[in-house]
This record gives sequence, structure tokens and C-alpha cells, in this order.
Amino acid sequence: MLDIMNSYFDFFKPTNQVEIDIVRDIVAARWRLHRIWRYQTALLDVEMHNQSPEFEKRYATLDQDVRGAAAFSAIVDNSKGFVTAIRTDIYLTRTYRRAVEDLLRLRGGNILNENKIFQNEPEPQGLSPLDLTKTDPEISTEPKTP
Repeated sequence: MLDIMNSYFDFFKPTNQVEIDIVRDIVAARWRLHRIWRYQTALLDVEMHNQSPEFEKRYATLDQDVRGAAAFSAIVDNSKGFVTAIRTDIYLTRTYRRAVEDLLRLRGGNILNENKIFQNEPEPQGLSPLDLTKTDPEISTEPKTP
């Protein structure tokens, strides 16, 4: 974890305690994500090992993708641990991204301004919805006289 922390500190170069705390949050979330990924892999490996005798009876060749898919299916259907690992993965990914966004907003001076302008939002035209001035041209069915 120390290597990851040093790498993130070198990259973000925090300048005050708030930034240091946010970088630590980023590192902690990333480190926990790495750990959860190892747990997910181990759970699949154990299940593939447990299913191996059955696969050897049913199939002449053992395709790793088929074995992995069968193990994944069995774990998702029968294991609260794997579902918990997936939920934890999602939670930590969001935590990591939020911490990075917080740091970037803090550095941009916008950490307190939560009003984001969305990409597809039209540019303001300087018109008020309360502006009652007529902007449409007047239409007449009367012929114009020269």
C-alpha cells in the first residue's frame, strides 16, 4: 500500500491537510479494490476447482471460458460472499471516483458549488422567461399597398 500511496502523492502533490486526506481516501479505496478483485478471483478459482471432476466427466476438453462461466453462474446463484464482493467493488469504485472528483473540484475552487453545467445544456440567450416583449413578427393577411 505504501508504494501506491507514494505514487498517488507524487502524482497529485497535495498542498494542504484536506488534499492529503482526500488523496489518502483515494489510495484506501484503490487498495481495497485491488483486494476485492483478488477475493473475486479466488472465489472463482475455488469454484472451478470444485467443479473440475464434473467437467472432466462431461467434457473431453476443458475450455477455461466455459469453466469460468459455470463457476461464475454457480457462485452468483449460491454465494452471498461473491455478491457482497461485487457490491463492495461497485461501492469502492464510486468512492474512489468521488474522491478524485472532490480533489479536482477543490483545486478548481468549486468544491462548494454543486451546480454543475451539463454538457448538453443550451447556452443562455440572455432572455428571461418573464420577458413579455413581443419577439415574433406581426403577420397580416391584408395586402400591402405601395
